[in-house]
Amino acid sequence: MNAAGLEKQHQGYLQQDMPNHVFDCHIFPPKSQGKTAEAAKTGSIPKLKVLVAGMKQQLINDFQTAIKDAGLIPDHIVPGIIGPVNAFEMSLPEVFANESVALVDIGFKHSSVCVVDRGELVLSRMVNIGGDKLTAGLAEAMNITYAEAEGIKVGMAPEVRPCSKLKCNHWGANCARPLTSLNINRTAPCRRSMSPAARPSRR
Repeated sequence: MNAAGLEKQHQGYLQQDMPNHVFDCHIFPPKSQGKTAEAAKTGSIPKLKVLVAGMKQQLINDFQTAIKDAGLIPDHIVPGIIGPVNAFEMSLPEVFANESVALVDIGFKHSSVCVVDRGELVLSRMVNIGGDKLTAGLAEAMNITYAEAEGIKVGMAPEVRPCSKLKCNHWGANCARPLTSLNINRTAPCRRSMSPAARPSRR
């Protein structure tokens, strides 16, 4: 599989028609070299995991134009959901290589969940829940305006923590739902990491 093949046959691979899109892919090398050697001896083709990304051509053009207008030269355009994984690898390389980690990046309307198992991205999902729902939930529970709830969320005063904890539990359950069927190395320590921007008290 390569980018050119994806562009021509993406509907067969992705089960949907995506016209005027640009595709790229990254093939993850196998973890076990022994399995690769065994496959070479038997003449079979080892199964490899592939990360596929696609973006509208117009959106890429807009990014390139904005970058050039800023006096810069575009080198790579990376899917936003991969950003936390790359940053985590650079900041904590030993943990990245040896542990199972769930990275949650909470945005305004959506949140991304990326699971890394001993240096390999094994799952990436977007969930339709973000900081906006937490603010709206606080406003409804406390019978205050949205703007007041946003200020409370940022400050996270002790008296509102029970209410915010209830909302955050629902929030966390939605983020964790994609992980229920995931089969990872259960003997390795599993750590959950949340980006600083996702913590209301540090926004």
